[in-house]
Amino acid sequence: MSPSRFPRTILALLVAGAAIGPLCAAPPPSMPVEADATMQAAIEAAIGAVARLDDAAGARIESLEALAAGRRGDLLLQLAIALESSAGTERSMAGALLVRRLAFTPNEMIGTLAPRLDEVRPTLRRVMTELLGTLDRREAGAADFAPYAAWLRERRSAPPPALVRYLFETAPGEALRCLRGVYGGAAAASPEADAFSRIDSILARRDASRALGASEVDAGRAALDLLGRSPSWWDRRYAAAILESDPSLGSPALARRLEADPNPLVRDTRARRPGR
Repeated sequence: MSPSRFPRTILALLVAGAAIGPLCAAPPPSMPVEADATMQAAIEAAIGAVARLDDAAGARIESLEALAAGRRGDLLLQLAIALESSAGTERSMAGALLVRRLAFTPNEMIGTLAPRLDEVRPTLRRVMTELLGTLDRREAGAADFAPYAAWLRERRSAPPPALVRYLFETAPGEALRCLRGVYGGAAAASPEADAFSRIDSILARRDASRALGASEVDAGRAALDLLGRSPSWWDRRYAAAILESDPSLGSPALARRLEADPNPLVRDTRARRPGR
């Protein structure tokens, strides 16, 4: 197991116990991303007590909560740093149980972690995305971005680029559905909606053991080109995400157009130009 990732059983435990309560105000944006010695010591004491099934575990957690009073965003980031070095299942499970006990709300999780995904080192980013995964995964593993939609509606004019990238990296189709819900999106019978449905259907039918057929590629290219010309940036960002993962569905012209898109949220992609 990579030391920077929760075991699957731990992630499942957190998903099952994720807080669903009412959303509260997001924490302020200026949170530390480096270890705080005092808080790390308190976190380690709590994790150790939980791992040992120590009778003092409850008191350790209460002490940690008291130390972080009014600084739950700080506490969440410091927990992510602590979990970054979790090399063993026992410690990882104790850390997951501690996160669950502290019952961070969706707004706290999203507001603290999502905007910072691009500011931190790769190993810490993986832990942070695992924590976000406790909010956005159904039991079967499919993505459910409803918590982000609720959070983004209050920030429609300035969605964090790191969050937009995370959504499209995780599940492009669900990301587009989420953003259309936030911004109003295309009408159900619009050309853009039809194009998305065609691409979604093609990708859903694809078998990893075979390449897409010629007719599927042609249909996908036409649909992706239409979305790449949409007036809505979220449609164009979806086209860029699909082009990144399935270059055969795009063209050099589409890639160039998306790379020069006037909206930075669309340009902010690692999409490869087909044939490059």
